[in-house]
Amino acid sequence: MSRKKKIIISLSIIGMFLISLAVSYAYFSAVIYNNESTSTIVGTAAYLELTFEDGSPEISASDIIPGWSASKTFKVKNTGENTAYYVLKITDITNDLMPQGLSYKIESEDGGANITKDTIPYLPMAVSSVIELPVNTTHNYTITTYYNNLEYDQSTDIGKSFTYSVGIEAVYKREINTIEDLVDISNESKNGNSFEHIFFLLTRDLDFKDSNSYRNPNDASYGDVNGNGVVETIKEELTNENGMGFRGIALKTEISFKGYLDGGNHRIDNLYINNNIAGEVAFINRVQNTTIMNLTISGKSKSTSTTKAVGGLIGNAQTNTVIYNCHNEVDIENVSYDYTSSAGLVQWVYGDTYIKNSSNSGNIKGAETNAGIVSWVSTTNSKKLILENVLNNGEITNDKGIIAGGLVGSIDGSAINTVKIINSKNNAKITLSSSRDSTMYVGGLVGYNKGRTTDVYYSENNGNILGLNNYIGHYINISGGIAKSGEIINSIANIYYTTNNGTIKRTINDYNNSFDTRIAGIGASIIYGSITNCNNTGDVIIEYNSGTVGGRYIGGIYAEKGSTVIATDNTNTGAIRITNTGE
Repeated sequence: MSRKKKIIISLSIIGMFLISLAVSYAYFSAVIYNNESTSTIVGTAAYLELTFEDGSPEISASDIIPGWSASKTFKVKNTGENTAYYVLKITDITNDLMPQGLSYKIESEDGGANITKDTIPYLPMAVSSVIELPVNTTHNYTITTYYNNLEYDQSTDIGKSFTYSVGIEAVYKREINTIEDLVDISNESKNGNSFEHIFFLLTRDLDFKDSNSYRNPNDASYGDVNGNGVVETIKEELTNENGMGFRGIALKTEISFKGYLDGGNHRIDNLYINNNIAGEVAFINRVQNTTIMNLTISGKSKSTSTTKAVGGLIGNAQTNTVIYNCHNEVDIENVSYDYTSSAGLVQWVYGDTYIKNSSNSGNIKGAETNAGIVSWVSTTNSKKLILENVLNNGEITNDKGIIAGGLVGSIDGSAINTVKIINSKNNAKITLSSSRDSTMYVGGLVGYNKGRTTDVYYSENNGNILGLNNYIGHYINISGGIAKSGEIINSIANIYYTTNNGTIKRTINDYNNSFDTRIAGIGASIIYGSITNCNNTGDVIIEYNSGTVGGRYIGGIYAEKGSTVIATDNTNTGAIRITNTGE
């Protein structure tokens, strides 16, 4: 008979106190937090009992072959006197297999969460929405792990292993039903609340311009929310474009949002943000140890000052940020350019960040560095950025800065940054047309890469990439791959099964440009790494009408390849040409 192990979590909610219980178990701890000042909650303790049939939350295997699967069971029981809430989590992940080879599915037939087959995440994350568990009720679960058959060569996985753990976290549930609820959350964060272990659930579509989305659209008691010096109704405060609009959540630089947010596959429309402060400007300005899921936002976000980061969903992603099934339709404009960034989902990555099954379709304009998904991976600390199944459909126009990318703008190499881009696409036009006299970088997937290790798998660029500046120098117009500066020793780029279908074009008018130009379908300048099974179908063009052009490096797969780069089984069917239109 298999050994059973039980994990019992005691949750006591009394008034305004934070109760934190660290369970004596290697894989699990639980806390609950009540922060609603208008509520008085007094009750006896609730208990969550987590039991694994085989005695362990860990799932592992080695030497598996495609088509393998295995299942295990566990249950969650509420033995207390109050309804409890929890989320399912996957943690302790070690996965060295080919991307998208390993998947899982969770099933329950008695009121628990059912999670359809999905790939194992790359960072610890909540994989369910908030789950309600009534008193003296049990949720029984089966989790099945699969090693999938891929259309790609999986021979490199022979002998490799994986591990991960499944568990629960107790949370306190808060619903978002109106626009005022969002303003309340913003105000609470401004007063120091990080919402740790709070699970916010959006219950319906909200529209800032729709009176039905408010509790009372004519309420003026919130005061001068938008900072224009005039107290108006709450709806006018948030939609009047003469003011700052919605101030965002976690606006103060010392506060990060640490809760969970599930949009419930709902929308928040006509969001308007026009902050003139220095720092991050977004729907949620700063996040840490969080999962944001199942949310679509639309509207307008802009800056007319020296704001450093302007964007849609998140301004600054600190440690362990997960964005799952989120979509930005906010159009973004940043008029500043010195050390600024703009992107649809995350402007600055300062810690491990995982973005999955998400997209941007907002148009992005301005800033020193801009991109559809992530603008900038910072110089500080060691970190991971993983993009899996992400898509950019928003047009990228950089008329002020020096870097533009369809998915990622700049990956800095001053820290040990590891970036993976998996099964992701850019479908939008990208134009870099700044008049700054500086070296510039533009790419369909990545604009500028100095990261220690950047791996691209099964990805694709379909957008046209245009460099329209007389002054553009080295390493430009990279599509479907990596821009390599070569300035950082041991900076490695590996590109696998990646395709460029867009036209890559560099235009120079009436200028004697002594700078080099590197332009290619896959990688403009690859110094260390590999290019394997990649394909370019797009035309690669340098066009000038007078004067001279400096060093011209041009190619379908790569323009400049270091002696240590291994290029294998790549194909080019696009035209390669340099044209003097003035002749």
